[in-house]
Amino acid sequence: IQRHYVQGANNPKAESVRKQFIKEIFTSIEKKQNEFNLHFIYGPINTDGEDSFVPVDGQQRLTTLWLIARYAAEKAEPSDRKDLLSLLSRFTYEDRINAKRFCQALTCENSRCDITQDPNPDILCQDWFVDYWKEDETVASMIRMLSTIHEEWNKHQDTITAEDVLEAIASKIRFSFFFLKMLLKRKFSHDILYAL
Repeated sequence: IQRHYVQGANNPKAESVRKQFIKEIFTSIEKKQNEFNLHFIYGPINTDGEDSFVPVDGQQRLTTLWLIARYAAEKAEPSDRKDLLSLLSRFTYEDRINAKRFCQALTCENSRCDITQDPNPDILCQDWFVDYWKEDETVASMIRMLSTIHEEWNKHQDTITAEDVLEAIASKIRFSFFFLKMLLKRKFSHDILYAL
């Protein structure tokens, strides 16, 4: 059920949407708003093994927040970076193997990227980056989103720290969760969500 990550797609509409979305998030952080609501997220909680949330709707917004947090890890104190990467490594794409492997590689301790400039070209020449990932729509979109995050953060670099961003993600950005436990137990199709 996981579709490609399209917020980083390479077209004018997606670029406009992602730039506006990232701008709104950073403006909210800069203004120290108490809350920034990202609306509903739908999905079941998987209790097989380690508890996890499996988004059916909201995957795009969650991926974008994850990418913001991953970028923030490069700006965080070195003593916090390892723990942050460990936490971020729990995020995964289950059905998109290239995206899954890219996310795993991006959260390894040795996966640094130069954020003094657009991280896109730096990521592409890292030893851990597999060349054919460039052709994967989701991976390419994630890298483009990291470039957009870099561009917007630079506009706020004198007023926003990594700690500000991470605190906002952890405690100020809000979602309304709709858990699908009952629907999934009844074996309804995921398509039913869009009829609700």
